[in-house]
Amino acid sequence: MRNRLKIVLAYAAFAALWIFGSDRLLTLAVQDPLLLGWIGTLKGFVFVAVTSLLLHLLLRTWARTEAAAPSFPPARGLVGMLLVLLLIVFLIGFSIVHLYNLQLRQAANAGLNVDQIAAWMAEWRGDTEVRVPLKYLVFWVSAVAVAMVAAVAGAALFLGWQQQRVHRQKLIAQSTESDRLLKLFFDLPFVGMAITSPVTKHWLHVNDRLCEMLGYTREELMELTWAELTHPDDIAADIAHFERALRRESDSYQMVKRFLRKDGATIYATIDVKAVRSTSGAVELFVATIEDISARHQMEMMQRGNALVLEALVRNEPLDAVLASLTNLVGSVLPGAIGSVLLLDADGKHLRRGAVAGLPEFFNQAVDGVEIGEGVGSCGTAAFRGERVVVADIATDPLWENYRDLAAQANLRACWSEPILSSDSRVLGTFAVYFSEPRDLGANDDKLLRIAANLAALAIHSKRSEQTLRESEARFRLLFERNPAPMLVYERASLKLLAVNEAFMNQYGYSREEALALLLPDLYPEPEKAAIVALIPQLHGHVFVGEWHHLRKDGTLINIVAYSHDINFEGRDARIAVLHDITERKLAEDALRVSELRYRTLLETAPFPVVITRLRDGILRYGNRRAEAQFGIKREQGIGQPASDFYLDPTERDRFLARLLRETTVTDEELHLRAADGAPFWAQLSAAIIEFEGESAIFSSINDISARKQAEDEVRQLNVVLEQRVTERTAQLQAVNKELETFAYSVSHDLKAPLRGIDGYSQLLLETHAAELDEEGRTFLANIRHGARQMARLIEDLLAYSRIERRVLQTDQVDLPRLLQTTIAERAEEIAARGVTMKVDIPPQAVTADRDGLAMALRNLLDNALKFTRDALHPAIEIGIRREAHSCILWVRDNGIGFDMKFHERIFEIFQRLQLVEDFPGTGIGLAIVRRALQRMGGRVWAESTPGQGATFYLELPI
Repeated sequence: MRNRLKIVLAYAAFAALWIFGSDRLLTLAVQDPLLLGWIGTLKGFVFVAVTSLLLHLLLRTWARTEAAAPSFPPARGLVGMLLVLLLIVFLIGFSIVHLYNLQLRQAANAGLNVDQIAAWMAEWRGDTEVRVPLKYLVFWVSAVAVAMVAAVAGAALFLGWQQQRVHRQKLIAQSTESDRLLKLFFDLPFVGMAITSPVTKHWLHVNDRLCEMLGYTREELMELTWAELTHPDDIAADIAHFERALRRESDSYQMVKRFLRKDGATIYATIDVKAVRSTSGAVELFVATIEDISARHQMEMMQRGNALVLEALVRNEPLDAVLASLTNLVGSVLPGAIGSVLLLDADGKHLRRGAVAGLPEFFNQAVDGVEIGEGVGSCGTAAFRGERVVVADIATDPLWENYRDLAAQANLRACWSEPILSSDSRVLGTFAVYFSEPRDLGANDDKLLRIAANLAALAIHSKRSEQTLRESEARFRLLFERNPAPMLVYERASLKLLAVNEAFMNQYGYSREEALALLLPDLYPEPEKAAIVALIPQLHGHVFVGEWHHLRKDGTLINIVAYSHDINFEGRDARIAVLHDITERKLAEDALRVSELRYRTLLETAPFPVVITRLRDGILRYGNRRAEAQFGIKREQGIGQPASDFYLDPTERDRFLARLLRETTVTDEELHLRAADGAPFWAQLSAAIIEFEGESAIFSSINDISARKQAEDEVRQLNVVLEQRVTERTAQLQAVNKELETFAYSVSHDLKAPLRGIDGYSQLLLETHAAELDEEGRTFLANIRHGARQMARLIEDLLAYSRIERRVLQTDQVDLPRLLQTTIAERAEEIAARGVTMKVDIPPQAVTADRDGLAMALRNLLDNALKFTRDALHPAIEIGIRREAHSCILWVRDNGIGFDMKFHERIFEIFQRLQLVEDFPGTGIGLAIVRRALQRMGGRVWAESTPGQGATFYLELPI
């Protein structure tokens, strides 16, 4: 609107200047009337051209702003165009009147016609007011009219073309988006989907979920027809539906059918088939969604069987018939399964046949009367243990070792056995399921086996009750209460609840008294009460009542399915109902629908940039909103461009593509990319090859790691500086260590020389002048020699400690038992002389250590143990090891004087002693050497002790 207003204002200014100013200027500049007339005509054509341009620009700007809606201009647009045309006509008329105002007024006063006016005006040629001949004026007005019509027509044609182009682009974009969403929906992992040819009946396209359901690869499925994968008993019904669609009698159909998996198993599925027709009405494609309901079908079969077994028991049918119907039911629910019930004798030690339909007679005779125990097949072991026994492969399981040949002869390879337990947990028998192929217990099989055993328990317990109990209401109540599913009995006439079982009370939260005060409609929400009341009179015999909602006591709404049957209860006409809570299944179905919607928007709402490019030419085909922000370009501008344009170095993409083609999936590849404006950035790219728009494409997720790369560069620069500083510091330390080594040896030599002199001259003095000295003098000389020797040992230990710090580690695999034997052998004489009991339990073990450093540590620990067990009555030292996940722990334990644990850290410090040197000689350096040696090897040392009860020192070494 603002642009149009600017154009109109600019035109008004131009027209005003042209009309009011140009004539004055021409009159002053040109004196020749004929030339003035021609210039005036030319000026008129310029005015016409400017006017046409105005109309064109106005319509063009209107077309751009209104291009979103492919329609003709609205009323306000037409009114605006009309006002502009009126303004132009007014300006032209005003110009004519201005040019000929004097002549026209006089001609009008004279009442002349057109020819007279022309002749009369010719007489005025000499007058300066006459500027343009009348014929030019007429020609000018005609040209203006023609130009205006041409401008309007041209602008209208442009507007129509513009609107059609925009509309066509929108339709293409909408079609592309629809195709993409359809592709995403088709590849949903929740349900199987397939497209079938009506001519060949082959599947033209299948998704991964259908391949997973049927156990085939996509290529294998494409070679098969749907009839080849359909159970023979379901083909006729499927063909009937198919033919009805071809005859245009229906556009869709739904049914429950059985599919045959590649491994021979049968699955139940619901299929929903839609026919896609051409404009002529012929079926071009069939689109089907397939949902695996095998688990649900199994449970529904067991639920119906549950009611049938209960009904048989109520009708007082023989036990073998009830158990046979139960085994037949399990065989129908689990394809290929053979059910068997064995009953425990009264002695509680032997199993007898109960219901064994489907097993060979020689097998039944062999197991009839078998004594239960560990290793007596599946059933004998399950009855003995009182717990389930699952044997997935009889040929290898030790429980069947004594019966393996018998099972092979009967073609039995797997057996699941569930003990049948009474209400007080006594074993009544076993319910077993046999298979001719190895098979392990599945997730759904667990519940099925448990339900079957519970029903068998109901039947066995019922039939073993006394005859009077079986004929009484107590029998019914027992069966009623034992049912694992909620059950109720209501009177048909009043709809009053007459009985509920324990499962009902647990599920609904009512006590028995509260439940029996209810009417059946009280369990239903208000919208369903009228429907259930109207349905009840129509129920007769055993029927499936359908899916309903029930209210618990706390107001919680649950989904249920119900089966009911007529019953005479305490002389009343009643019905018994079995209820099954399917709330979780409904929640799962709702979650699936929500998940489908979420999946459609997943790419758009992804928190990271996502792009999809064609594999064959690298052209961008999709980018999400985060990709727009990352690369600084709108998706409609980016789509269609080559992906290599967004690489800082296009050869990087070639290398990346080669790796992707080789590995099919690339994770966290670091590449240098650039935005649309050329700004570079580092990206971490993860990509995979997918199907998109009917051809191979590259799905890429992008993570901007520019900040991290910058931080890594900074760290590398810091590392260079630090390495330089470490090198300088190492050189300084090496120089200091060299000086320290020189100093240590110098001190050792300078200190040892006078010590040797003191010790030597003291020895000579004692040997040559002992007679001249009294006892006190000899004692003084002995103390001098003892001090000299103690000082020498201290110097040796100090040198040993300094060598630990200076020596170069020689880390290698050390045979620990051999090193310990060598260390103990060095002290063998002292150990024997002291009568020390040595216990060494070292299995073969290698550790990663410096051999000399470890030997020094072991010698110091052994010397320490020998020193502090000096006063023990029976000195003993124990050495052992234990292995951890990544290390080996060696301990040296003695029964010496021990120490207080509060001094634990102190004993490992240099020159730290807990006892007087007169009591226990030493320098206080040995344990400091041990700790330093272990630290340098990457290990550690610690101790545990109690005063008077010895000490244990531990060394932890890497393996």
